[in-house]
Amino acid sequence: AALAMQRLLSVSKLAASMTRVLFEDVYHGGIQAIYLCKVWKVATFSTKAFTLGSIAAGVMASLAGPIVELSALRSIDQQIGYKRVDLDIDWAVDGENGIAAQKPLQQSLTRSPGFGQSSDEPEQAKGQTLNSEGKAASGQAASASVVMIHTSVRRLLMDPSLAQGAKIRKYLLLAAMVYWVSMGAILLLPGLKCNEPMPKSVWMLFFFSTLLNLLVEIWSLVQCRFGYHLFTSLDSQFFIGVFFGLLGKFDTFSDVTNAAIIRDCAAQHPGLYSWFSIHGHVTRLPFGADLGQLALLGLVLIVFLQAMPALILFATPRLRNYLALSLKFNEFCLLLNALGAEVKLSASAEGP
Repeated sequence: AALAMQRLLSVSKLAASMTRVLFEDVYHGGIQAIYLCKVWKVATFSTKAFTLGSIAAGVMASLAGPIVELSALRSIDQQIGYKRVDLDIDWAVDGENGIAAQKPLQQSLTRSPGFGQSSDEPEQAKGQTLNSEGKAASGQAASASVVMIHTSVRRLLMDPSLAQGAKIRKYLLLAAMVYWVSMGAILLLPGLKCNEPMPKSVWMLFFFSTLLNLLVEIWSLVQCRFGYHLFTSLDSQFFIGVFFGLLGKFDTFSDVTNAAIIRDCAAQHPGLYSWFSIHGHVTRLPFGADLGQLALLGLVLIVFLQAMPALILFATPRLRNYLALSLKFNEFCLLLNALGAEVKLSASAEGP
C-alpha cells in the first residue's frame, strides 16, 4: 500500500511539473527571451538580471521536477512490477494511531514540551481523558496534543476527523489565496513600465505574500511527528522543500511582472514586437499577434492551468487523492517533500 501511495505521489508531482513545463515555463521563457533580445541594448542592468533570473528559475524548476520523478517512478516500478496504480487510495489511513513514521522514527524522537506537556505527562493525561469519558478539559487538551504529535503528514492534511487538521487546511488555503490574489494585484499596481525599474511596492507585495505562505507551511509541518522531526533535525528535505517552494513562487511572480512589462512595451511599439530575427532570418509571431498579446495569453494559462486547479483541488475534500497536485500547484513544496519522505519511509519499513 505504501509503495502504491509513493507511486501515486510521484505520478501526481510529474503531472504537475509537466503541465508547468509545457504550458508555462517553456512558453513564458520563450516570450521573455524574445523580449530580452529586443531591448538588450537599451535595457537597464536590473531589467536584464531580472529577466534572465526569471528564465533561469523556469528552466531549473522545469528540469528538476520531471527528472527526479521519472527516476523515482522507474525505481518504484522495478519494486512493484506494474505500471498502473488505482487512484482510490485513502491518504488519511495511517494505522491504529495514525503513525506513518514507523519504528526507527518512533524510537528516535521524543515529545517536546512545546507541544503542551513534558515527557512524562502524555500517558497520564491520556488516561485521565479515558477515565473521565472526555469530560476533563485538561485531559482533552493533553489527548489532542498526543494525537497531533503522533499523526502523519498525510493524515494531518486529509483526515476530516482531526479538528486541528481542518484548521491547518483552512489556513493553508487562505495563505494560497493571498498569494494568488497578490499575483493578480501586481497587474493593477502602477509603475510596471517598459525599460523602467520595477517599483518597490511590487517587490514588497511578493515578499510579504511569500513570507506568509512559508510561515503557514512551516507551522503546519511541525504539527505532526515526522514534520517536527524534519524541522528540528534540519533535515535536507526541509531545506530542499523551502528552496523549491521559493523558486516556484519567484518563477510565477517573474512571469506575471514580465508579462505586464512586455505588454507595455508592445503597446508603445506594436510593430517592433510582432517579429524576431535569428541570424538575419525574420520570423513573424503567430496569428498576427504581438508579444504583448502572447504575454497576456500566458497569464491566462497561469490562471486556468495553475491557480484555479491549485485552489479547487485543495478546497475540495472529494479530490483528496489529488493532494500532491494541489500542493505542487500551490508551491507548498515543503509539505510536499515531507509527504514524499514520509511515504518513502513507510514503504521501506514495509519491506519488499
